[in-house]
Amino acid sequence: MIGYQKQWPAPYVVFNENNDWAYSCTFDRYPDFTSFQADIYVAHHNMKWTMVFTHEQPDLGPYLAFKSENAD
Repeated sequence: MIGYQKQWPAPYVVFNENNDWAYSCTFDRYPDFTSFQADIYVAHHNMKWTMVFTHEQPDLGPYLAFKSENAD
């Protein structure tokens, strides 16, 4: 969570695992969906990174992943 919260504030998208909904957001800090017990994704607007909150927390997740330098 610390690495996620330290990301520079920028527009981001929030969506669920089933793609039932998605929101484009801006705020001075990123949301914490830990208590939702659902698979929710928060991604930088250009997919530079993605934070995944899981329904298995705290046993599995959350996960923070970054775009590979070699990815196109």
